Order: sequence, then C-alpha cells, then structure tokens
Amino acid sequence: MELSIDLQPESFRINHEGKLILTYLGNAKLIRKSKRQRTYTIKGTPHYMAPEILTGKGYSYIVDFWSLGVSFYGFLCGGMPYGEEVNDPYDIYDFIVTKELTFPNFLQDEQAKICIRQLLSQQPETRLGNSIADLKAHAWFEGFDWDKLYTQQLKPPSIPPQDQMISDTEIKTQIQQGKFIQQEIEEQQSKRKIKQNQILDLDWDESF
Repeated sequence: MELSIDLQPESFRINHEGKLILTYLGNAKLIRKSKRQRTYTIKGTPHYMAPEILTGKGYSYIVDFWSLGVSFYGFLCGGMPYGEEVNDPYDIYDFIVTKELTFPNFLQDEQAKICIRQLLSQQPETRLGNSIADLKAHAWFEGFDWDKLYTQQLKPPSIPPQDQMISDTEIKTQIQQGKFIQQEIEEQQSKRKIKQNQILDLDWDESF
C-alpha cells in the first residue's frame, strides 16, 4: 500500500536537530501501489492538487509527486506555480488544469526547472516520480547522498534557536486547551511585533 499524504511544506516541522518531521496527515489516503489502482475522492489543499484529482478521472499515489513539484517551485521561486494570487478554490483549479507553467527570470538553474517541469507534467503517466529511482537519479540531485538522508547523517543547513522550539509537552498542553500550534505561533509573532513597536516608539514625532 502507498500513502498519498497531500504533500506540502505546511505538513512538516523542523525539530531541535534541524531535521524535518512529518506532522500532518489530515488528508492522507491509503492507495494500492499500482498505477492501475485509482481513487476518486476529491481531497487535498487546492494549490497542491494534481490535475487528475480535479478532472474526476481518478488518481494514484503519483499525485504526491505533483505536490512535490509544487513545493520545489515554491522553495525556489517564492510562490505557487498556479493561482498564486487567487483565493477562490475553483479559480485555482482552473489555473492548474489550463495554465502553462512559467518560471521567474531569476531562476537560472536549468536542471531545477527541468525537474519541476517533469514533476508538474499534466499527464501522470509521464510525470517524473513514476518510480522513486527515476526521481533520485535526476541530474538535479547529482552528488546527493540519499543513503545519508535515510540514516539522518546529513548535516542540517541550519538549526533553529532552542528558545523558539515548541516542546512535545507544550504541544500536548495546547491541544488539551483547544489551542492549535499555528495559533500559538501567531500569538508569539504578535507579541514580538508589539515589543518591536515599543522599542521603535512609532509615535516619536507627535510632539512636533
């Protein structure tokens, strides 16, 4: 069985060692590991949904590779490949099915663009990722040590400050209180903004 997990950056958190942890499986669905095995449930996050989900023709675990392509695009380009400034889900779906993929001029890495184009193929049969081996062998990942990734031996590019980490105990407490992690983060950001405003003294010119 394969797990379609509605792959997106928001489904992950960085732990105290700087490693990614999968934390959200709200839209996950078990699918048989077969290209012929399809499911027809329309679920997922609009910007990350593959075309075959939207057209009602059925889909397999290959939709996760589409979501991976959307995530790569976001990491490198700073936005969504389809419907970046659109809020209505149906408008987003229309962009996904009809809009041609383009890249900003500042992205010069040709292998990265090729990889993303192949992951965002409208036809699941030709999408990069029909096999994990094909994805790992792509030229964009040349020199990448997949074995060290699996064994968690790769050195993280950065480690978050420990005073900004949310412990398992805190998460459990907030859940019991009915408070979600995102709400806690927003409250912390709001407190920081208030503190910054107090330091900057935005009303310094009122006496003039």
